[in-house]
Amino acid sequence: MLDFLDFLANRFNPQHEREYIRTGLSSNYCCLNSEDCRYLLTMQNHKKIFQLNSDTYIGIINYFGINGLKTFANYTKRHFEKYSGDTKEHAEYILSEIAKSCEQKTNIEGWFILYKLLYSEQWNSAVNRILDINYILSFLLRIMIRSEEQSQNKFFEKRLNLLCETLHLDNVNKNILRFLFNIDYSELIIKLYDSACKTLRYTNDKINYTTIALLTNYPEETILDEISKEKGLMNMGIIGYSGRFGIEISFEIRRYLKGFGSDDIMDIYATVDKKPPLPIEKFECQKDAKFIIDLISIHKNDRPLHFLLYGLEGTGKTELARTIAANTNCSLLDIGRTRIRKMFDNDSDLADSIKKFRIRALSIAEIVFRSKSDIILLIDEADVLLNGFEKGILNQMLEDMRLPVIWISNSLYFTQRSTLRRFNYSIGFKANSPSMRLRLWENIVEKHNAENLFPAERMKILAEKYETAPGGIELAVSNEVLLAKAGKQEKVAELVLKQHTELLGFENNYKNTQSRAPKYDESVLNVQGMEKALHAAKCYAELLRNKETESNCTMLLYGAPGTGKTEFARYLARASGLPFKEISYGKISSCFVGETEKKLAAAFKEASEEGALLFIDEADSLISDRRNAVRSWETTQVNEFLIQLENSKCLVVCSTNFQGKLDIASNRRFHFHLKFDYLKEEGILKMAQNFFPELEQENWNELCRLECLAPGDFYAVYKRLQWLPKNELSVDIIAKELSEMVLAKEPYGNRRIGF
Repeated sequence: MLDFLDFLANRFNPQHEREYIRTGLSSNYCCLNSEDCRYLLTMQNHKKIFQLNSDTYIGIINYFGINGLKTFANYTKRHFEKYSGDTKEHAEYILSEIAKSCEQKTNIEGWFILYKLLYSEQWNSAVNRILDINYILSFLLRIMIRSEEQSQNKFFEKRLNLLCETLHLDNVNKNILRFLFNIDYSELIIKLYDSACKTLRYTNDKINYTTIALLTNYPEETILDEISKEKGLMNMGIIGYSGRFGIEISFEIRRYLKGFGSDDIMDIYATVDKKPPLPIEKFECQKDAKFIIDLISIHKNDRPLHFLLYGLEGTGKTELARTIAANTNCSLLDIGRTRIRKMFDNDSDLADSIKKFRIRALSIAEIVFRSKSDIILLIDEADVLLNGFEKGILNQMLEDMRLPVIWISNSLYFTQRSTLRRFNYSIGFKANSPSMRLRLWENIVEKHNAENLFPAERMKILAEKYETAPGGIELAVSNEVLLAKAGKQEKVAELVLKQHTELLGFENNYKNTQSRAPKYDESVLNVQGMEKALHAAKCYAELLRNKETESNCTMLLYGAPGTGKTEFARYLARASGLPFKEISYGKISSCFVGETEKKLAAAFKEASEEGALLFIDEADSLISDRRNAVRSWETTQVNEFLIQLENSKCLVVCSTNFQGKLDIASNRRFHFHLKFDYLKEEGILKMAQNFFPELEQENWNELCRLECLAPGDFYAVYKRLQWLPKNELSVDIIAKELSEMVLAKEPYGNRRIGF
């Protein structure tokens, strides 16, 4: 092993010049190993003389050639400018000789002349020989590193410059990024890096700041400060820690620098949403939306402004975000969704990579567009971030952002309360009411110019029947329009909606509210005050849908079994256009103390939030008279029911066969008390004609002799006889069956009635 001076003295002289042709980077001479670079990389701390093998020195000198010699000569000249007298004059003479050698393109001779300078008395007397020799060789190899980095194709440099310009990266961050990129593609830099790790006793499978500092000539403190500032590589997530590889460049940045995709780096992170918005009048939450629009319109990008749209999937959250952006004259940027799958197809930990990428995309987009006043960031499908990302990082990001951001999530089940409180405003989305769905149908049909395929009556039926979201309506309409233009199937919207709602598990409220009878006619019922209660319910439902009331409307339906209480409740939901929610004691009761009360409160809360009709069948099981209570939980259960009933914000309908068993405090909490009695003569005739229309020409007067007939009796007989052939069905058979139904009732079990 030789030091640099010995190498020049023993191996470099003019007569050996032809032995050392320029070999270039592919030569073995230029592929430094760990031993070759050992003393170079410890120079700053230990001030040792470099001792490398001669092949390494030859490789270095041949790699630089004439231009490298000129560069080094100019550097040496600057080094001697601080000296005066004979030392400076001698150095100037030597350097002029080197210049002549360069002009004559005699590479080795020039280096030999430089050796004379380094070995001269003037040099040894004027400078610290050991330090300066190491410093000179350090300079040489750092030049090699920069040359190797710059030898990358011009496309890389173009992409690097565009990236730094867009993200406002300074030169320190730029050079660090260049080095980290090239460490995977330059054989020379890889060997220098491996040598550094060995010398510094670091494992070479993890990049570390000390090694980067040595190989980029920046102090370690400077590197840490620069990459950690707001527009620094680490803060924006461009580089990050990897459990296996230490510090590394993010995957999409590496792809970008390698030439994938367009020149605009922001195409990776943000996409302008260009879909047409719906009119704000099409949303039930108009008041909430207008409040958000006002907040955004006065925002100066000087504080955090976050909005959360959450709830059932497919209920129009994204459509509302588009409408908000349109009403504020802002561009809506969808952050971090468009290219996720394409970029991470080969990633073994896809979920974690997507989380990090979306947070990185949000951070970069916010920094790049912060100065713009017409930008709204959209984080759609934010469930994975809000429910699974590290709380501290997420909360800090929410506080640091200045652009308005709309977050959309279907679920908040695992979202921390500390995160939720950082949202300026939130809107919960439930299933749309039939009237709201009808407005959506009208808008989407108009957009497709499909009024001829979807007349008003058909849209009304579809809106009532299928509890679907705007996306489902769009799917149904677009498919039918497409097939109609091709002359194929007609009226496929029903088929599409049926499969779509089943696939998504949407509750078929239309099915729940439909009558079990072939034909429902409320006029057959024997109920005093029914018309008044029905009219009040319809008026209340309209106020509830428009969010013009905070009160409730309550009804108690009581009477003998089978008199039509449950069917009337379903009819009431249809007539008022409210979602139908049904609970009973069996659905909410629990063997654990206090759980029944919790389930009861949850049912009232859900109905109030959805603006639904809450039907409580067999209410006497939940509000029985507390004077007869034996256990404490029987009392607390009734207490909870009465509290929830009074504080509810929906239409509550309770039914019971035993009004006398209800707690006396419940009476005043029901606005309407409707007693369902047995059918009158006209009601009996109508029921017979409705259930058995094929016998409408027959004489049903015999049925009027039966006492205590109820609508439920007709339904039971209808279900029993529906499988008989039509020619075997007669008034006599039906009358006999109804008579048996009456006989089975108390107190008529042992008493003959009628014929």
